[in-house]
Amino acid sequence: MTSRERAGDEPGGVRRDQPGGVRRDQPGGVRRGAPRTRSAPPSVRRAVAVAARQAGQSGRSVPMGVHRTATVLSRPTGAGSHTSSTRAPGRPRRAPTGSVRLANPGTRLRVGLFGVAFLLSLFAGRLLQLQGVDASDYAMVADSERRTEYALSASRGMITDRHGVPLAVSVDAVNVFADQTLVENPALSARMLAPYVDVDVAELETDLQGDSRFKYLAKELDQATWAKIEALDLPGIYDEVVPRRSYPGDTLAANVVGFVGAEGTGLAGIEQMYDERLQGEDGKTSYLRDGSGRRIPSGASSETDPIPGQNIRLTIDQDLQWFAQNEIAAKVQESGAVSGSVVVMTREGKILAMATAPTFNPNAVGSTDPSLLGNRVVEQAYEPGSIQKALTAAAVIEEGLATPATAYDVPDRIVIDGEDYNDSHGHPAERITFANVIAQSSNVGTLLAADPMSSETLDDYLHDFGLGEPTGLGIPGESAGLITDPADWYESTRHTISFGQGLSVNSVQVASVYATLANDGVRVEPTLVEGFVDGKGDFEPAPAPEQRRVVSESTADQVTQMLEMVINEGTGEVAAIDGYKVAGKTGTAQFSNPACGGCYSGFTASFAGFAPADNPQLIVGVTLQQPVNGYYGGPLGGPVFKNVMSYGLQLLEIPPTGAPLAALPMYPGEVTTAESTTGPTTGPTTGPTTGPTTGPTTRAVTRP
Repeated sequence: MTSRERAGDEPGGVRRDQPGGVRRDQPGGVRRGAPRTRSAPPSVRRAVAVAARQAGQSGRSVPMGVHRTATVLSRPTGAGSHTSSTRAPGRPRRAPTGSVRLANPGTRLRVGLFGVAFLLSLFAGRLLQLQGVDASDYAMVADSERRTEYALSASRGMITDRHGVPLAVSVDAVNVFADQTLVENPALSARMLAPYVDVDVAELETDLQGDSRFKYLAKELDQATWAKIEALDLPGIYDEVVPRRSYPGDTLAANVVGFVGAEGTGLAGIEQMYDERLQGEDGKTSYLRDGSGRRIPSGASSETDPIPGQNIRLTIDQDLQWFAQNEIAAKVQESGAVSGSVVVMTREGKILAMATAPTFNPNAVGSTDPSLLGNRVVEQAYEPGSIQKALTAAAVIEEGLATPATAYDVPDRIVIDGEDYNDSHGHPAERITFANVIAQSSNVGTLLAADPMSSETLDDYLHDFGLGEPTGLGIPGESAGLITDPADWYESTRHTISFGQGLSVNSVQVASVYATLANDGVRVEPTLVEGFVDGKGDFEPAPAPEQRRVVSESTADQVTQMLEMVINEGTGEVAAIDGYKVAGKTGTAQFSNPACGGCYSGFTASFAGFAPADNPQLIVGVTLQQPVNGYYGGPLGGPVFKNVMSYGLQLLEIPPTGAPLAALPMYPGEVTTAESTTGPTTGPTTGPTTGPTTGPTTRAVTRP
């Protein structure tokens, strides 16, 4: 039998139908007639070599495709004997059914190519997302990481007096900071800087050490101080220019203007009331920087200019405000009063001065007693006392209950329904006119004149004159005063309110009462702001104040003449001004002290009036709280009124009218004629003369 024939029968041979055989139709099979010496692919040869080694070690048959002759280890023939021989292959053993199968290289190639293609598709998809779908978002993120943006602070608007004189301005200040990474000698730098930044040397040395690129050393230094620091030429020390609020007049109108906090926000007065208008709108600038934090010159940048705040023009007159502040401060010190105030306004309600003492310096708020930071003119409510009697007189005359010549029997003390009422000083009972009641400031006489008036009617007049209501100024912390509902009044309440006790008011309200009488009975809401000036210089006037008629012109004129008699022959003679007709009223009241729950402790001395009486231009109200060197309104408030009024008349160039003094009867049946220093007038005693006088006028009195 030929070797080819045996090969078809032997189990280890190559048969066409065996599972491990090589069939003609398989890719790796041996074709009929193919030479036995043809080389197999390298992968096949490696597999055969491995199989041969395994067969030689285990005695198994050589897998398919191996040459017929093989070298094998023979079985041992005897104990301890080992022989090796080469013999012709006998009948090979059957290959195990789990013999090695060769993988298809084409399949592996296709799987590999598919895997690579899949990965490339992922990369392509991600690239499409980055550059196509989300390109703008990622560009924005990258831009934001490299872009630096700074706010450009808007300049805070000025606060000026009525002539445009600055009362509050913003100036450039300097914040000093250190780049710690550039400081070469912290100890030396600290010693050199300490005198200029008011910081302890040890603390300063600590602040100069570290790796921070920005560390504040001092804030809001003036430019002159920074110039000295800059001259030291210290490495790592830099400046930051910032706006700082400055008040050129220091204490001038401080209680009106107010102040700002560390962040530049208004915390009191006009600064707080109009903070939004004053602040303006901040701008901003942005630019790109490199990895080292330096600006990229060619990088995209943008800048939005800030819109400066509006300037606020007040009705305050700087000179008159200064004078009023000095006058009240001196009187507070002289009288030993706890505090004092002066209000100066026009008949149209424009406030020209609003002074308080003691006051504060808004340039040094941090070192100021907090109790001084407010505005007592509107914040402090007190019982007005006899200064209220002008309002009562207007109500009585307007209601037709009396005239200036109406006579009353006035004792110095009276008891009504078990309640005791008395005048401030003892005197015998006398029959005097209503004009004299007001001139001598008689509590009993005022009570008798107002007694026929109902509580509701009196309450209406109080509110119509502006008491018990906000002034309309809108100053933070303002007190509207207190007037209880007339339904809750006792009979005694009605009587005490008539002469100024049992209610509370603030100083602007009192001045407004006298401005209403000076304005022919028409009340104009007080104002403190003229208007607003924008960055272009355009002026926007403040809204027109509300006004209402409270009493008739005739009533206002009669009360004005009665107030003239207070100056001419009554408790206010100390306030007379040479050459001018002056109308005014004194006031003295017990002080209701909130520190002891409203108990009476000390007194309130006051004086209010206007001039010229027949053509009023200025109204002045003076208040002193808890004085110890005297307490009557005439001796304490009168001189301040006279000095401030005289200065104001001269400052505003208001001439005297030359009219004669009022001539009202002080006693029943009294006949009076008004005379001037140049002789009697040719017209009525209540009207102006035909020419100016050269001095104060006098009046002739004929009594029964």
